[in-house]
Amino acid sequence: MSTILEGILGHAYQPDCHWTSQYRANAGYAAYSPTDTTRASFTVPDSTGRIAHWLSHRGYKNAVQWTASRVIYHIEVKSTESGIDSPFPITNEEVERVSFVAPHKG
Repeated sequence: MSTILEGILGHAYQPDCHWTSQYRANAGYAAYSPTDTTRASFTVPDSTGRIAHWLSHRGYKNAVQWTASRVIYHIEVKSTESGIDSPFPITNEEVERVSFVAPHKG
């Protein structure tokens, strides 16, 4: 996911800031010391609309309305034991965090 975000955002993506998971240390980045344990795996602000553009071109048509907005994406990464159709654990809190969409004022 970090590589994908870097491809979308270029230098605007900063793994040491936006990769808000303890697993970033496994990729050679600074260890994450959470001050807020309710963060998603990635917490990425996008005021340019690049992520919305990327999403809309991959089938998520609702994202096109975000291209002119300042959006903070909370991306939760989960692994499975098998393929893409395998179940994975996710808490109610994680679902709520990554499902909420609200306009950002200012």
